[in-house]
Amino acid sequence: LIPEISQHYDIYAVDMRGYGFSSYNQKFVSLEELAEDLIDFVDVLGIGKMFVMAWSTGGCVAMTLAARLTDRVLGLILGNSVGIKGFGIHKIGDDGNDLAQRVQSRDELVK
Repeated sequence: LIPEISQHYDIYAVDMRGYGFSSYNQKFVSLEELAEDLIDFVDVLGIGKMFVMAWSTGGCVAMTLAARLTDRVLGLILGNSVGIKGFGIHKIGDDGNDLAQRVQSRDELVK
């Protein structure tokens, strides 16, 4: 799939921390931390508008990324992913603490 898509788009196949061939194996407490890793990745590379393709747990990370970068993520392609209602994504308060309110939609998450 990558050879065909790469004829039209720049492709980055990222192994998240602790997965695949990643050499960065520090522990993480939440999938939000993995989304932060990806935000750092796209910021350092200067990636503007993007489509994000993810598999399994990466789908939740991709949804979090999309909710955080609403002006940059144009769309998601998710395979065998957790659903937004099926995984405990929580709002984070201005002080950085989890407000323990289960999010029901992307719109609610970015409010």
